Amino acid sequence: MFPIIDYIPFTNRHDYARFGDAYKFSRLPNRCCGCFPNFLGSFLGSLFMSALSFYFAATAFMQQSPFFTYLPFAPLVVFGVMNVIYGLVTFATVMVLIRPRMTTTLDRPLARALGFALAAVIMDLFANVIYVGANPSQFINACMADGLASVETNLPNTTTLTLTQDYYNCGRLLQDEIKWSLGCSILIFLVYTHWVVFIAAFIGKYEYRLGVTPMFGPGLGIPSLEAAQPVFASNLPPSTYQNLKPNELEPGETLPSEKVLITPLDTNLERFTVLN
Repeated sequence: MFPIIDYIPFTNRHDYARFGDAYKFSRLPNRCCGCFPNFLGSFLGSLFMSALSFYFAATAFMQQSPFFTYLPFAPLVVFGVMNVIYGLVTFATVMVLIRPRMTTTLDRPLARALGFALAAVIMDLFANVIYVGANPSQFINACMADGLASVETNLPNTTTLTLTQDYYNCGRLLQDEIKWSLGCSILIFLVYTHWVVFIAAFIGKYEYRLGVTPMFGPGLGIPSLEAAQPVFASNLPPSTYQNLKPNELEPGETLPSEKVLITPLDTNLERFTVLN
């Protein structure tokens, strides 16, 4: 049997988290990533995703990509904007986890925001992989031009080189970077999805842990039942049919009129006494 007495009283959010981790029939897995408690795993996951998203956004706005050596300006800007949005959402999740009372109003909107932002980042990652794979000539030409410029800087100023073949293995570099970016995209998809599903469920469960505000505020008790006044029919004599058992009727059969328990109400109210 679940030893709930071992976790009472709840004094802070860590006691609530410890109780939730130990609850046998919880709708959450016991550990985030198999090793972190619920609260710690949600906090570290949100913090890691926020920091990584801001890093991706900073490199994108600096015209650099952590996955491709050469990527056009427009995809980089879109990738940076998506990561800024996702970084802000995950940072807001960190703030909500620090202040758990905010979950009573932000649990559902924050869970939806996490889902939509994650979907946008993942789709943009795979879109960049498809874009580079569908336009190999842009990547190869930029790679060859960069290699040729680095060679010309080390030669006399009067030297001009013209390369028509891939002496720098730009085609092989393109294949390697597509494999690298595709593998990273799949890994990010799996890890981010696990964290977001776990965090969204944990935030939704926080309201159960913290409890709802009682209907009667502090110092207010439930109204006493003694204040209720007796109703008019409280002194009516008991029914003469109270000890009779109902007859067993066949389907569709009804009671005769003389055996119906409901009779017209006696209009002579003087013989009834009303309690004051």
